[in-house]
Amino acid sequence: MKCNHLITLVGFIATATLRAASVSDYNVIWDSPSADCNGSMPIGNGDIGANVWIEPSGDICFYLSKTDSWDEHSELLKLGKLRVRLTPNPFTNVTRFKQELDLQDGVIKISGTSLQSEAAADLRFWIDAHHPVVRITGSTTVKTEVEVRFEPWRTVATWDGLFSGLDNKAKKLDTVPYPDFIESDTILAGRNASLLWFHRNRTNEHSFWADTLQVQGLGDFKSRSADPLLNLTFGALVQGNGLVSQSPTLLKSAQPSTTLDISVVALTAQTATAPEWVQQVEALAAADLKLSRETAEAAHKKWWHEFWERSWIRVAGAPGDDTFILSQGYALQSWITAGSARGRMPIKFNGSIFTVDGTVKGTNMGPDYRRWGGPYWFQNTRLSYYPMLAAGYYDLMPPLFKMYMDALPLAQFRIRTYYGFDGAYFPETMYFWGTYRNKDFGEKCNPEAPDAIKSKHIAYHWSNGLELTAMMLAYYQHTRDGEFLRNTLLPFAREIIAFYDHRYPRNAAGKLVISPANAMEDIWNCENPAPEIAGLRYILPQLAKLTTEAKEKQRYARLLDAIPELPQGISDKGRDTLLPAATGTDRRRNNCEKPECYSIFPFRFYGVGRPGLELARETFRVSPKGRNDCWAQDPIFAACIGDTDFAVQSLVRRSKRFDKESRFPAFWGPNFDWTPDVDHGGVNMSALQKMLLQTEVDSDKLHLFPAWPKAWDCSFKLHAPGQTIIQGEVRQGNLVDMRVTPASRLKDIVNHL
Repeated sequence: MKCNHLITLVGFIATATLRAASVSDYNVIWDSPSADCNGSMPIGNGDIGANVWIEPSGDICFYLSKTDSWDEHSELLKLGKLRVRLTPNPFTNVTRFKQELDLQDGVIKISGTSLQSEAAADLRFWIDAHHPVVRITGSTTVKTEVEVRFEPWRTVATWDGLFSGLDNKAKKLDTVPYPDFIESDTILAGRNASLLWFHRNRTNEHSFWADTLQVQGLGDFKSRSADPLLNLTFGALVQGNGLVSQSPTLLKSAQPSTTLDISVVALTAQTATAPEWVQQVEALAAADLKLSRETAEAAHKKWWHEFWERSWIRVAGAPGDDTFILSQGYALQSWITAGSARGRMPIKFNGSIFTVDGTVKGTNMGPDYRRWGGPYWFQNTRLSYYPMLAAGYYDLMPPLFKMYMDALPLAQFRIRTYYGFDGAYFPETMYFWGTYRNKDFGEKCNPEAPDAIKSKHIAYHWSNGLELTAMMLAYYQHTRDGEFLRNTLLPFAREIIAFYDHRYPRNAAGKLVISPANAMEDIWNCENPAPEIAGLRYILPQLAKLTTEAKEKQRYARLLDAIPELPQGISDKGRDTLLPAATGTDRRRNNCEKPECYSIFPFRFYGVGRPGLELARETFRVSPKGRNDCWAQDPIFAACIGDTDFAVQSLVRRSKRFDKESRFPAFWGPNFDWTPDVDHGGVNMSALQKMLLQTEVDSDKLHLFPAWPKAWDCSFKLHAPGQTIIQGEVRQGNLVDMRVTPASRLKDIVNHL
C-alpha cells in the first residue's frame, strides 16, 4: 500500500478542481402519484416527522409522528393521519405531476396541472426546523377549496395493543400477566377554526413502568422516581388561513382562494390534566399565527443549507451508476438522520419515526406497528450515531447520551440491589427508563441470581456501557466540550468501570475473569469475551488521561493492569487470529455479530496505520460469513483493515438493497429490524466514511483513502478529532485539491492512495 505524508507530496493542490456534485443532485423526484403509504417520502425537523404521499385521487396524505409519543405500553405511536383535498384538484387526471424531495431547502415540492380542470398548483410541504409545526404552503392558478381531514384509527380502547400490532401478539416478544389496554384518542368538538386531537396515557389496571420494575426486582425504585408514561399526552392542532370547522375531524375553506397556508402544531407533554395539555398546544398555535411565514421559511432554509455544508461524500457517477446510488443513499440517510435526531428521545432503530403500515404474515398491523416494539437495542441504535462524528452532526448526538444518563440512577440502583456494590450496567434491550424488556428478563427476578435472565442472547451482554463510553470519548475528542466531559462522560464512565471492577474476580495471576459472559449475542456463557477485553483496554487509558482525580487515575491504571490480553488462536492456514472469547468458542454461533472483530471496530486496536494489521486481516478472513444487511458490520470491518475490494463490493450491494414495497430509495429494510432500517443506512455511512478517512485515538495521524478504489473520483468534506475539518477531491487516483482546518493539522495527514 502506497503511503505518503502529504507534506512531502508535490502538486497535491491543483488550480482546477472537479465540479463538486450538489446535494440537490440526489433529490428524489416522482412523476406520478403513489398507490398508498408505501409510496411516501419522509420529512422531519429532528423531532416531528411525516410520511407524505399523493394518492391517485389527488389527495395529499401524511402520517404525523414524533420522537417521544410513547403510549401506555411504551410503544412509539404515530400522532395521526391527515388528508388534504383541493377542489378543483390539480393532482388528478394530470398533464403534469411532480413530487420532489428538495434536500437543499428541506422541503417536499408538489406541483401538478389537471387536464380536466386546467387547475394548477405549486405547493411546499415542510416541517419547520425551528418550531414544532408542519407547514403546507403554496398557490393555485384558480380559486380552490381546501379540505383538511383527520382520519383516526385509535377510536376505541383496545386490549393488548391489538389495534397497533404490538409484538406481544405478533411475535410474542413481550407479555403482561393481566388484561391491559391502550386508550383511544380524544378528538375535541366545538372548535371554530381548528382540529385538535390527542392521546393521553392513563393507568388502568397496572402501570407498565411500575410492573417492569417490580418484575425485575427493582420495585423499591418506584418511590425514588416518577412514572414517565402516566399522563403523557401527545397530539396535534391543525389550523389554516380561511379554514373553518365543519366537524370535529374536518376543516374546510370558508371561501375558495388561490393561496394555501396550513399549519399542524404537534406537542408531547406530561401534564396533570388534559386541559393543561390543550392550553399548551393552543399557546403554541397562537404563537405560530404571529410568525412571519417568509421569516420562518428563510430561517428553515438557512438551517438546512448550513446542515448540508457541514460535510458530504459525493462519488462521481451518472444516475443509475453504482457510485451514484451509493452517494444518493449516503445523502438520503443523512436526511433521515437529521429528520429524526433532534427530539427528546434518540433515533428508534426499528423504523425511526418514518414507519408506515406494517404487514405481518399477510395481516396489516396498522401504522403504529414496528417489529421488536418499543425498547431500544443498543447494538442497533449505535449504528445511526457513529457516522455523526465524521459528518460533524454533533448536535444530533446528545439525545442518545441523555437517555442513558437519565437511566443512570436506575442502573446504579440495580447494581446496589442485585450485588450490594456501586456501579452500573445497561441491558442490551432497554426501555428508555432503563429496565429490560420483560420478555427478555423473564416472569420474575431470582434474588439468588438476579442477573440470570431468561434470554440467552443477552443474558450477560453488557458491553454496551463500554461502547457508549467509547462513543462519548470520541465525541469529546471531536468537540473538546469541557462541560460534556465533566458532567456526562466522566460520571458515566466512572459507574461503568466500577461495575467491571467489582463484579468479576481476579485469577491467581491477578487478571480479571469476566465470567459468566456473552460475546455479544453470538456466543453464550463464555469467559473473557473479546468486546469486553477490547473495550476496557481501549477506554481505560483515555479515561486515566482525562480525569483530574488522582484516585480515579490510580483505579483505572490498576484495573488496566488486570485486563487480560485479547484471546487469540490459530487459523486454518496456521496464522495467528483473534477469537471471540477465551472459552466457549467451540459452541455454535447464535448470531452474526463477529465479536472477534470488535477490536477492529468500534475499539480500534487493529487496522490501517496500526500494529498488527495482518492479524486483523486474518481474523476478518476466517470469521464466519455474515449477512450483508441491517446491523451486519462487514463493510466497516473491511474498510478499517484496508480491504478495498471487499468494502466496495459489500457497500455497493447494500446501497442497492431496500424494501421492495417502498418507493423511497433509502427505506432499507425490513431486514432484521423494520422499515426504514436506519442501522442498515448507518453502517453504509460509516463504511463509506472509513474508506476515506480513519483516525487514531493514541496519535494525531489522519489516514486518508485507507480503502479507497482508485477508479472512484470523489468530492468530500469530513470531520476529525481536534475540531479538524478535511475537505478535498480525488481524481483518477490522485488527490487534486485539499483544505485542512486548522492548517496545523496538515502535517498529520497520511495519504494511502
